[in-house]
Amino acid sequence: MAERLEAGHPGRTGTIAATLASHFALAGDDRRTVQYHGEAAAAAKARSADREVILHLQAALERLPRLPDTPERAQAELGFLLDLGGAMLAARGYASVDAEAVYRRARELAARLDVPQAEIMAHGGAYTFHVMRGDLRRARDIAGELLTTAERMPFPLFTVIGHTTLGCALFNLAEFADARVHLERADAAWEPGFPRLALDLAVLHRTMLAFTLLHQGLPAAGAQWIQRSLGHAEALEDPFNLSYAHELAAQYHATAGDRDAALRHADVAIALANEHGFPVHAAVATAMRGWALRDSATIREGIEAYERLGQHVATSFFRALLAEAELEQGRVGDALDVVRAALASADETGEHRHLAELHRLWGECMLRSVGSVDTGSRRRIAPEPAEEQAEASFQRAITVAREQGARLWELRAVTSLSRLWRAHGRKAKARTLLDDVYAAFTEGFDSPDLVRARELRAQL
Repeated sequence: MAERLEAGHPGRTGTIAATLASHFALAGDDRRTVQYHGEAAAAAKARSADREVILHLQAALERLPRLPDTPERAQAELGFLLDLGGAMLAARGYASVDAEAVYRRARELAARLDVPQAEIMAHGGAYTFHVMRGDLRRARDIAGELLTTAERMPFPLFTVIGHTTLGCALFNLAEFADARVHLERADAAWEPGFPRLALDLAVLHRTMLAFTLLHQGLPAAGAQWIQRSLGHAEALEDPFNLSYAHELAAQYHATAGDRDAALRHADVAIALANEHGFPVHAAVATAMRGWALRDSATIREGIEAYERLGQHVATSFFRALLAEAELEQGRVGDALDVVRAALASADETGEHRHLAELHRLWGECMLRSVGSVDTGSRRRIAPEPAEEQAEASFQRAITVAREQGARLWELRAVTSLSRLWRAHGRKAKARTLLDDVYAAFTEGFDSPDLVRARELRAQL
């Protein structure tokens, strides 16, 4: 029966590949079972049906050892492993332990077969695993090795992978200037004709460049890169990367303080993720939706779902948003607990992208513990101990931000400190500090942070 089906579909067996694989498996034909599971996986991949891809590739890999041990079998295994790793990252989360094991086997096999292109792809998968689990220093090392190898090869795609992965790791480590260099090089080397990857490189490096520019105090430039990323994702007609692009856009606008934009992109990401089964995107977008709605319970829901999937990267950012929401709702103790945990995690992982903002939020928690200092004309003569701690936290945030070149966080911390100084009658000092930092900005004057800074300046 299987052979009749096969003969009846010459050159177009992809549509019935799953059926053929099942029939040939029952017939004990290992070669054609493997062949048609591979074809069925390719057809499922074209539909972004990642769970089907996983089932067919696992079946092919399970049957493969029954075939003669030839170079062709090893090459087939390597291709199956790389596709399986990508499908697992999409369907099970970027920190999938199963995917890490698959990529580890792929790296070993690629090295034995001397296929450097496949070795780079496997390194890229391993990088994704480590970076999403928050092992940023290891991820940076893998990315550096990947870039070094890629630059010795005549394949621009691998150079783009190297610059993208290294730029992302450096961004999370708060090495913003170096991150920007690598992400800009990634985009300069990227070509529209590159082979499609599970996680689209242009979506990733353009969005991460947007984040980097925003942190450096260039919100308008960052927003332009977000639009380029979204436009590219829409042209791909790929639900996974479109969901990812909107989820990242929601994160960008949450960082920039734009609730309406964050909500708009979060809702699109959630709809796509729920329809097609992308749990990581759904979790992160849920947290962004909660921030946009000032709903700390929804933020917690998103963070908890994210961490259940083994994800840890960017949790300092998510917790900063949660602490902000808790403060807005008057739950100072809960906000302090969140910031304390985030600072401890940042110290452990090296994820310092939000370190300055966490110190600023600690200062805001200290102020809320004694009541608001944003009192207009009321003037305090002697600061209370908690206010002294708040001032120290704001100063620490400013120092960290300046060391990192994070002008966005510097402005926020200076705004908080200036507000505190105003309450103690130190308006001239606050005005000088705020003017100096504000003057360094060259664009994005309608962004929420710059608008708030101008409003405060008018009161000094």
